[in-house]
Amino acid sequence: MLCVFDKVSSTNDLAKRLAGTGAPEGTVVVSRKQSMGKGRFGRRWISPSGGLWASLLLRPKTSQNIALLPILAGIATAKAVEEVALVKVKLKWPNDLLIGNRKLGGVLVESCYSGTQLRGAIVGLGINVRNSSLDLPKRLKTRAVSLRDIGREVAELDLLQHILDHVGSRYELFRTGKIEFLQREWRQLSSEVGKRLLVKTSGNICEGLATGIDSDGALLVKISTGSTVRVLSSDQLAHFQ
Repeated sequence: MLCVFDKVSSTNDLAKRLAGTGAPEGTVVVSRKQSMGKGRFGRRWISPSGGLWASLLLRPKTSQNIALLPILAGIATAKAVEEVALVKVKLKWPNDLLIGNRKLGGVLVESCYSGTQLRGAIVGLGINVRNSSLDLPKRLKTRAVSLRDIGREVAELDLLQHILDHVGSRYELFRTGKIEFLQREWRQLSSEVGKRLLVKTSGNICEGLATGIDSDGALLVKISTGSTVRVLSSDQLAHFQ
């Protein structure tokens, strides 16, 4: 089921409401604009017309490996953008899509529970397509990029269909617990693997080499002592070198 709107407060919020009324798995909410788009930690996501602002309802049978859904969605989106726009996209852990060092978009996954029972997962996508980074607030102009900025003319719904196709092919394997392929794909697309990072651990800062992600989606960093640190939040990454 595809629900298309001119303007909503948040496609994730609307998808969550639809999930609560029994909407089927695969329901997609897409809007030309959002007035209260959401990023991680409740941050506002600027969502003007010309971008792809969409949310997909999934209904995994269990919460096992649920933390890998943002990884799956990021991979699917990166692959889709590469197909339709013929441009290389990298993934910055945990949920950003980059062209060069500038942010093309991101993924936000929100789980829906009834008590301890998982009822669904909302996969939110925010991709700068035909909007221009020049129209964003000053603090974002040099940090963001759109496909139009780099001379790629892509239709939002065409890109969305490619993303859904890539999500679908990976989701079936995900549901059966075959997650190793996601870890391999993410490593290939990662902007951090093989780079040295400064990581905050228990009040200290240590240096290490990013090596991959684990089954919970945590970033793995091998530090100078030889041990591996699991990074659970981007706030633990103090600096990239």
